[in-house]
Amino acid sequence: MEALPNSLASLFDEYFNKVAARVAELSPAAHRVYQNEVEDAVLMIAGMLWENNARSVELKAARTIVQDVGRWDLSIIRALESEGVLVRTTSPEGGQGIAFSYDLIAGHMMARHLLAKPALAQWLQSDEGRAKFQFGKPGSHTFAYDVFQSLVGLYPHRPSRRQLWQDLSDENLVMNALLLTPQSDPRQIGRETVERFARAMQESMQFARIAFKRLRSTRAARAHPYDMDFLHGVLLAMSNTQRDLLWTEWVRASSEEVEKDLKFLSTRWKIADLDEREVRRARWVMWTLTSTYRSLRDMATKTLYEFAVRRPTEFFRLAVEATAISDPYVPERMFAAAYGAALTTWSDINAAEMREALPKISREIYQTMFAPGATHPTWHALYRQYCLGIIAIARMIDPVFLSEEEAAHLLSPLSHLPNPFDNMPHYDQAVIERARLAAIQMDFGNYTIGRLIPGRSNYDDRNPEYQRVLPAIVSRMLMLGYDPEQFETVDRQMNSGPRMGNDKHQIDRYGKKYGWISYFEMWGVRCAQGLLAEDRSARPSDVDIDPTFPLEAASIDLPLPALFTDHLIDAGDWLVRGPQPDYGCILEIEEIDGLTGPWIVLDGYLEQNAPADERQVFTFLRGVLVDSGEVDRLCTLFTGLKYPGNHAIPEGPSYYYTYAGEMPFLSIPGLPIAGEQESDRAEYVVSADGWSNNGVVVDIPVQKYAWESYHSEMNQSGGACLPSKQLCEALSLRYSPNKWDLHDASGVASLYREIGEYGSQINGNFSYLRRDLLDRYLSHSNKVLVWLMWGERDFHYRFSERSNLHKHYAGHKNIHKGIRVYESTSSDRL
Repeated sequence: MEALPNSLASLFDEYFNKVAARVAELSPAAHRVYQNEVEDAVLMIAGMLWENNARSVELKAARTIVQDVGRWDLSIIRALESEGVLVRTTSPEGGQGIAFSYDLIAGHMMARHLLAKPALAQWLQSDEGRAKFQFGKPGSHTFAYDVFQSLVGLYPHRPSRRQLWQDLSDENLVMNALLLTPQSDPRQIGRETVERFARAMQESMQFARIAFKRLRSTRAARAHPYDMDFLHGVLLAMSNTQRDLLWTEWVRASSEEVEKDLKFLSTRWKIADLDEREVRRARWVMWTLTSTYRSLRDMATKTLYEFAVRRPTEFFRLAVEATAISDPYVPERMFAAAYGAALTTWSDINAAEMREALPKISREIYQTMFAPGATHPTWHALYRQYCLGIIAIARMIDPVFLSEEEAAHLLSPLSHLPNPFDNMPHYDQAVIERARLAAIQMDFGNYTIGRLIPGRSNYDDRNPEYQRVLPAIVSRMLMLGYDPEQFETVDRQMNSGPRMGNDKHQIDRYGKKYGWISYFEMWGVRCAQGLLAEDRSARPSDVDIDPTFPLEAASIDLPLPALFTDHLIDAGDWLVRGPQPDYGCILEIEEIDGLTGPWIVLDGYLEQNAPADERQVFTFLRGVLVDSGEVDRLCTLFTGLKYPGNHAIPEGPSYYYTYAGEMPFLSIPGLPIAGEQESDRAEYVVSADGWSNNGVVVDIPVQKYAWESYHSEMNQSGGACLPSKQLCEALSLRYSPNKWDLHDASGVASLYREIGEYGSQINGNFSYLRRDLLDRYLSHSNKVLVWLMWGERDFHYRFSERSNLHKHYAGHKNIHKGIRVYESTSSDRL
């Protein structure tokens, strides 16, 4: 396939060349027409349109000027009509005219006509020339913009090779000509033009916002002066204030188009072959991370994650490059995507590029951010944890890529790194107070920033430590570029609210953006120095995205017993003597979704609803691991329980701020302390009450991913139940991209499946482990898996007679219970 022309002017030239050749080819031998005669005819008609400032010319006049005399069937004008170049028009008086079929074609040919004008540069600078191109104003030519646009592309082909903007005196025309240069032949765009374009973007908000749209179309072009490297350089040179007012505001104004682009790229990067042009597109997405439009920024992060999984080497290079960007919003999310990609693929032996790239890039991260004299250190809590997590995973692959001395530089208190709150410019107290009032609203100041101060009471603004920390955060905001006067107008337009929320259209004020950055930096400083409350997790609860982006759980259909085969006759009798569900057939299943097991239930929940009335039966299928010598005592204790709820059977730990890809680890990679893993060290006891010592100690074989949906539109998949951290560690289970199926070296090792939806006739969820792995663990730990199954027969709250059934609920007569002991197939049981 031939290459397409690389500019609009070249495209039209190629088009007219083909038209001229076709007209010449089809002309009869006795009345032969030559290509140059066709071209001359078109230029003459264009000249008539320009000189008369008209959209069409009389047909007779046109034929006369091009010397198109004789028979109509031999006419050049007729041939051009047939080719779709010209169209017939009719004047109000009924006269026949001729015009170009499209304004762009007319503009191109009129521009070619003007290029033959003597002393064109002087004419363009004359009053007459300037007046012709005052678009839409009196005295302007009717085709002014189309001709001007074509002149931009054609002008550099003159012997001087100068761009049109260089020969214009009217500043508005200079700016318009510059804005059109991205559409011209890249071979004709020189350094002076590129530098002038960049300067115009810095100087004019209107120019910049138009330019951003134009530059999007050239971002991935090969060897184009206005490719993504150009835009990257322009944005990098801007201050945070200027960049937010120009670029970030353009992203917000263009959010619908940008979101469509992100969705397209996300799909493309999952399935298509990726060449070097995609790296430039990824860099463009990277810059959208400055956005305060939360759902768009989250979507951009997820899109970059897709690229990082496919092309880790190139993406990691972009991420390290982003450390030089002055707006922490960009590198923070670049490393979020990098960490997410590392978490989901590092243990896959088939992900050779990721495993090879991680130690190399981690050394660069160390040198850039953590080594003594690091060029771009950060104290931003989230940003720093992403980087430490990447390094921790890299050390699992290559434990010696950092020396012990170097690894010590990763540990708190990180005193070898410069503190961003030290040596700040001294701001007048009135300046700090004005910025505080504009940016720090009550909830953010009291609850969010206030949590940084151990022991501080809510609304205690006189707390001495709070009075030191709050001005420091505001001063850091000012240092980063927050200016309440410059941002006041745009901040009034924002639909800002709490950091997390279900409104996907929420947009933070810029005061909030700079506030969050400074808050997370202060959090990081105080955490490293041990100045946070002891009960604080090692990860801020304000974390806003899970960068592993788990998908919704897969569903499953299970062979379940029929519980509602009869019609409801006596509600009270059914409550007391209704069915005792037997789910033994689903505790062990040979194959699920084509995956060979057998698969053993670790934990499950099931609710069945009657199809024709309001009866329902729910059941917990709780697996516990107990010492082999305690099985009988556990069974006896459970059998004697009148009501197994109210935590008589302990629940496994729930993790609200752990990412899905971190769930298999005993502790979060890179974090200095166990944080939420504290709950894993608790002793779990099955007991009739919560205070006696008469219970049986058990291990809970599952853990819950409890990430809540309010954090982000991109993370709506909380609630999955997975094998416990102890099981994952002992059996070397690892997370796999976008799935809740954990893997070991042999393949899929555990499954999480859901049944139906909440409120449907059958709904629930199950966590399964492959039997050979379970048997191995039980053998080595001398444990036994026991299923403590219980639930209730009940009626939906809509049931009108429900309030009259109190006596039947008394004594928990509606409870059903059952016990099963798993029989291991292992032959080497202790």
